[in-house]
Amino acid sequence: MDSSRPSHNKRPAENVNVPRFGDRMLGVSQVAAILGMSERTLRYLASLGELPGIKVGRAWRFWRNEILEYLERHRGTNLLANAPDRSRESDP
Repeated sequence: MDSSRPSHNKRPAENVNVPRFGDRMLGVSQVAAILGMSERTLRYLASLGELPGIKVGRAWRFWRNEILEYLERHRGTNLLANAPDRSRESDP
């Protein structure tokens, strides 16, 4: 085998979250509708790391199965409970 060619048989890193086969990615509007919140709130929670998502360029993307698992784990809880208060951000 030619050692100058890259190997395509590398396994992903152990700590990388690889989605299951058949999982699909959702955009902000789709996830906001599933969670029943505004797109702005969804982006805010994702930026804090409260919601599982990744930023692709300027857009947030979410794996459908991760959102459904997140909902199951946080059933009956206030998703904004751990978020900092944004009401003072607009104060001068």
